[in-house]
Amino acid sequence: MSLLHGVGAGLGGAGDSGGPLGSFYSHTINQSLRFDDGSSPSLTRTVGSAGNRRTFTWSGWVKRSKIGNSYHVLFSAKDSVLGNYFWIMFTSTNDDQINVYNYPASDNFELKTDRLFRDVSGWYHIVLAVDTTQGTASNRAKLYVNGEQITDLVTANYPAEDYETAVNKTNKHSIGSYQGSSYFFDGYMAEVNFIDGTALDPSSFGETKDGVWVPKDYSGSYGNEGFHLTFEGTGTATTSQDSTAQTNIGDDQSGNGNNFAIGSSSIISSDVVKDSPTNNFPTMNSLVTVGKGQSIFGTFSEGNLKVRNTASNYSQAIATHGVQTGKYYYECYITEAGYPSWMIGWMVAGMNGLNNVEFPTNAGAADAEQASF
Repeated sequence: MSLLHGVGAGLGGAGDSGGPLGSFYSHTINQSLRFDDGSSPSLTRTVGSAGNRRTFTWSGWVKRSKIGNSYHVLFSAKDSVLGNYFWIMFTSTNDDQINVYNYPASDNFELKTDRLFRDVSGWYHIVLAVDTTQGTASNRAKLYVNGEQITDLVTANYPAEDYETAVNKTNKHSIGSYQGSSYFFDGYMAEVNFIDGTALDPSSFGETKDGVWVPKDYSGSYGNEGFHLTFEGTGTATTSQDSTAQTNIGDDQSGNGNNFAIGSSSIISSDVVKDSPTNNFPTMNSLVTVGKGQSIFGTFSEGNLKVRNTASNYSQAIATHGVQTGKYYYECYITEAGYPSWMIGWMVAGMNGLNNVEFPTNAGAADAEQASF
């Protein structure tokens, strides 16, 4: 069962000009790229000329779909000759911490959060600023989430002064996987900025409005090996390096032409979606079991827009966004019959401690708590 179109009312209809919140955002993001780990999705690029390996910034907006089942890498780099590697990722085994790691073990640095990141309904803005030239160890690597520096770390091994990481060396760099071959990210990614040669704090990429951390357009320099991925293009070909064409998914929009290639048809044009940090769409919630269903649907895929019952019982799935009033539109496409029947509707208010909020739901059986159409 695929939920093709969710509540398109996100926050002001993408903040488009004329939308209810069109003037709220100083910078609107109109799309994101969906990563489905079942398709082994990845964008890769081999750095041609080494950049600054001591000082750089990675910034990206991330919305998770699948959690706890595996490592989910956001950004990685590896020296295939020496075996050195670097990654930013979410950990596995139900920890769901953010982990920054640079190997080899003899002189690695590692940051791992105490906080867990399990929200599948909203967007995280993650920024990593590295500057190993700093004299104070804790200033050499700083991790931020939604505008705030994360200082409560269960692991805080800072790099040695002037340490050179695997990043910006003439090797493969990947978005959404470890080297395009494993630990694939599952979720959505938007507005990825990489700054070569400068360590920046989140204020370069976001701002607080009415107590909410929202995107801001980055206006600074990218350095020689920096890139800006907006995923506006929907083409699946690879744009040649140094070309500033804006047609393919992996095209760099920094002006540098540091373009990424799609790995083995793992990402297709329809993976560019309208869900974004300024227009947050609902998906099916893989964390919540609701109502009188005997279990939650067994399989969530395609950014939690597709659910499938793998058990011979009455299973349910519920959406991430609840509503109280208003008019909403959504579509579901049924690809196979449920057990022994299926139903689409709204969760009755007040069930399971959800208060007076109703949620779109898909159910595998007629149930007193479902309202079908």
